[in-house]
Amino acid sequence: MPGTVVGVASERDILVLQATASPERLVDVLDGCGVSGKQLHVTSLGTTADAATIVVSRENLHNEDKLRRDLGAALGDGVRVADGLGALSVVGAGINAGVGMAPLLPGVSDKPEMLETVVRAARDAGATQVWANVLYLSPGTREHFLSVLERHWPQESARYQKLYANRAYLPKSETEPITRQVVELRSRLGIRDRRSVKLAPPPEPDQLDLAI
Repeated sequence: MPGTVVGVASERDILVLQATASPERLVDVLDGCGVSGKQLHVTSLGTTADAATIVVSRENLHNEDKLRRDLGAALGDGVRVADGLGALSVVGAGINAGVGMAPLLPGVSDKPEMLETVVRAARDAGATQVWANVLYLSPGTREHFLSVLERHWPQESARYQKLYANRAYLPKSETEPITRQVVELRSRLGIRDRRSVKLAPPPEPDQLDLAI
């Protein structure tokens, strides 16, 4: 059966494979590629095709590019790798995925219309959460960043020299007006966990008492 495979990295160093093929077919293909996957969930895509979602630890992958090519060839429909917000298509399969807006640059990337565009896109892509953080500049990074700022946003250079003078983190009086915008957008646009199916790792096995 033709299928589309989506590869998405996560903070747990996993590869998420989602295909418009039966779970049995996807597991067979993975076995043929020398990878043992763990089936998490099967959900309906449309009215005629099933979707299998498999999570594979990257520790078990010796050649991820080859795996994607082999999967595409076996499933007959190539491989589409999601990037940016498109990766959040996995939310429909029950995987918890959010969007982090960081670092936000005061006067550069914190404009209300820019923030709303990102939060709205995150909502439309199914994000379960959105968070934001404002730029901090540690020694070394600070000097490099300010030199780049001078070249590309010279109108902000004097302001940043003053904002980050002798400190890496901005005070709450500077950051809160920015992060509050994201909190308000998150509430107004309805960012929340809207998954109809919620995947979770299996429970840890119980430790049995040793009878002596």
